[in-house]
Amino acid sequence: MSANAKAMGSVRRVFSPTVSKLILIAILTFLLQVPACHIMSLSQERQYRKSRVEEEIIGKLGGQQQIEGPMISIPYVVRTKTETVSVDPLTNKSEKRVEENIETHQIRVMPEELDIRGTLKTEFRARGIYRVPVYRSDLTLTGWFSPPDTTSLLGPSQAKAITEIQWDKASLSVSVSGLEGLRSHIKGLFNQNEVSLKPEISKRPSADSTPECAARRVSGTTGASVAFDPAAKRLPFKLTLSIEGAKGLRFVPVGLVTTAALSSDWAHPSFDGTFLPQARSITAKGFTADWKVLDLNTNFPASWLDDALFSQLSESGFGVNLAEPVNDSLLFERAAKYCLLFVVLTFFSLFVSELLSKARLHFIQYLLPGLAVVMFYLLLLALSEHVGFNAAYGAAALAVVLLITVYVSGIMRRAALGLVTGGVLAILYGYWFVILQMEDYSLLCGSLGTFALLASVMLGTRKLDWKSLDTRLSNLSQTDPDEPGAHEPDGPVNVP
Repeated sequence: MSANAKAMGSVRRVFSPTVSKLILIAILTFLLQVPACHIMSLSQERQYRKSRVEEEIIGKLGGQQQIEGPMISIPYVVRTKTETVSVDPLTNKSEKRVEENIETHQIRVMPEELDIRGTLKTEFRARGIYRVPVYRSDLTLTGWFSPPDTTSLLGPSQAKAITEIQWDKASLSVSVSGLEGLRSHIKGLFNQNEVSLKPEISKRPSADSTPECAARRVSGTTGASVAFDPAAKRLPFKLTLSIEGAKGLRFVPVGLVTTAALSSDWAHPSFDGTFLPQARSITAKGFTADWKVLDLNTNFPASWLDDALFSQLSESGFGVNLAEPVNDSLLFERAAKYCLLFVVLTFFSLFVSELLSKARLHFIQYLLPGLAVVMFYLLLLALSEHVGFNAAYGAAALAVVLLITVYVSGIMRRAALGLVTGGVLAILYGYWFVILQMEDYSLLCGSLGTFALLASVMLGTRKLDWKSLDTRLSNLSQTDPDEPGAHEPDGPVNVP
């Protein structure tokens, strides 16, 4: 026997028909990841477009609104004198000069008690095929102030330098993160006097230093001059406002005792911020939530000077986000992670069908069902933008299962094998649809399902005689190689 013949024999023993078929399946599986990756890239592109549309809609409503206030600002004047001595070089005489510096500062006073009550009604705003949940909230802010202790606040040395506390120039202010969303003037009562807050320029520092946020903070404060009586023990207030926004609503606990109660028709709230509600109720018709925050929780004083604590105040907000119960983009991303698994299972079904039948499948007859499985994700992506994820998943799965069932029945010339292959895929699509709807147990159920599938394959093939299968595939290879799907004469199939 020549060396070439021996080498060819060794190759044939290593690359038996079964091994060659499995290598072919592996190569096709790898090649099908190319269109799968393109579909994932298309999904990311569509998600980016959706995000841009959402940003445009949200930006016109002021975005996620945050209410900070009310708060009292009382200006005071500090006069200091400095003496300088200068010497005239010509006459050698010294001259004393007294310069007076005048500085204006602010005393910031927080309410002793602040109670926030409001409702939050939601709706969807759409642009093209994309929708964004938005809301309109009617709020009532009540509470009371007490005059600050200026001596302890300023200290004895600075208190002596003050010549005037301008009580008559005090102002009441409420900061709103997006004035674009206000749908009514902030009006009400302060110490039994009517007040109406107007937009004013604020130089408060923001926790977010981005130019967009800085611009919004400058236009995000409303204020009104009020008559602040330093001799009064209790200065009550009541303010009302109506505001629109998107994504969520937050409040800043500026009171020494801050309570808030919010009710909404949104059934999927996500409470966030520094403080969570003490009591909440969530039903299919909406939610209610109650918060209570003490000054001990925030460590904020009753009053302070200038802008020392504004950035800390902004970071201590609490509230609720409008979480979407079904995020189609996230569901698609989770479904696409199993593309490789579905392709492998489809090829395995075809491989088993080939062994049980008398057909010899061409690699094209493996490739086309694999492309149909990949096409499922493209159909799912396109349909979910119009009819929702659930309906899109059902329609795409039905189309692919029917197509593969009819195709396999044709190439195998046995309807039973096509029905079995389609049934297996239908069960898998149905099981994975249930997993995708889960939130807390999706990973657990998916792992258990995959393990059960692998265990079934291993147990089902543990007594399989692979040498006998190699012989069978070798006999099939003796048919006309130019005729894909060629069949042997009818006879029993000897597969242990």
